[in-house]
Amino acid sequence: MLLTYPVSRLQILIGKLLAHLAILALAVTLGYGAAALVAVWSDAEAIRGLGALWRLIWSSVLLGATFLGAGYALSALARRPSGAAGLAVALWLVAVVLYDLALLALIVSDGGGAFTTQALPVALLANPADAFRVFNLSAAEAVAAAGGIGGAAGAIALWQSAASLFLWPLAAIALAVAAFRKVTP
Repeated sequence: MLLTYPVSRLQILIGKLLAHLAILALAVTLGYGAAALVAVWSDAEAIRGLGALWRLIWSSVLLGATFLGAGYALSALARRPSGAAGLAVALWLVAVVLYDLALLALIVSDGGGAFTTQALPVALLANPADAFRVFNLSAAEAVAAAGGIGGAAGAIALWQSAASLFLWPLAAIALAVAAFRKVTP
């Protein structure tokens, strides 16, 4: 029905994206803000972490924008809403759980070899959820405290993880635009 209105497909996607991002930003800010209030209330020194909290808020919104764009693309490609929901769950499962398990298996089998030292940093930036983790760990200088895949964040420059974090939403939205162009009313 949206496609019958006298607006372009790009305008529809951008309108939906802006509305969803506004809601997401509000929810993330309120959620993290409530946690910050509790932390500052229990320990006044926690106020020193507000810069890190701000970084976590905007990087969370960027990660959300990535998954919104991917969701729009999957929705445009699916024939039914139930199919789109199934694809969205599968995307989340792969991006957040299975990808990291596969990387962990490769690290263990590699034993500190070429994959761990050369390919792993690139593989971490090739997943938006991992790019988010690496950026926030590196920016907070918590790399030494992180184990496993998070420990590889030390090999990735902060600007690289930040660039990945900004490029992922653009790529996902471009994919959504391309997929939405193929939808027929």
